[in-house]
Amino acid sequence: MSVDECPSFGKQSVEDGQCSACMDKKKELFKACNVHTISLLRDDSDSEVHELPRRFHDNIGKMFIQKGFDHTGVKQILSWETVKPCRGEQCIAYNLCEYTEGSRCKVEATYLRQVSAIIYRSYISVMDEPTMMRVGLHLMPIYQNLCRLKIYEAGLVDLITEDSKGKSSINPVYKEMREHIKLLEQTWRSIGLTQYFVDAVPDADVVFDKEGEQLEVPTGLKKKTRPIKRRL
Repeated sequence: MSVDECPSFGKQSVEDGQCSACMDKKKELFKACNVHTISLLRDDSDSEVHELPRRFHDNIGKMFIQKGFDHTGVKQILSWETVKPCRGEQCIAYNLCEYTEGSRCKVEATYLRQVSAIIYRSYISVMDEPTMMRVGLHLMPIYQNLCRLKIYEAGLVDLITEDSKGKSSINPVYKEMREHIKLLEQTWRSIGLTQYFVDAVPDADVVFDKEGEQLEVPTGLKKKTRPIKRRL
């Protein structure tokens, strides 16, 4: 059956990208029909599929700011994390990359999906829409930049760089990565999600003598939360 004979050609739903003719009978047609193939080809065995709403999962890395709704269909998900095209052999880390070449950087897209899945799974029940907006438009772009720095760092041959005068110094990418990590910590706090973090501290019955020797065996670790007031 040719594309012109396909009963669904030109009538596919852009919303969910489904095409019954392509899925059930002629799977080779969806490329010719220009169907949204990411949702068609997605591996449902991947746990992240079940942790993120379908449209959110499929739209990560694209220039759609509106990613869809949460699983309840109530909270709107907004995010900005546009993944740039795969550079192939032009990428500094090309020789280390274990993903096949594609239209977008697979390393970056996977990184963002995993981070999004952890945040969504852990905090969706306590986040309102303004908080979700700050996560998507403030926090996620910082994670994305950190990922790009990590890719660049992975492709570096030497840790030490040398200027035209022969002066050696550590490659500035490492300082930039540290600054991004600090910025992430600050952004987590400003958003207010750190109030849900948990610290593990030794039990109070652990005692040490003057020489630093432990006098009592700890019974384990108990959790202590750090209450942080949420900024409005």
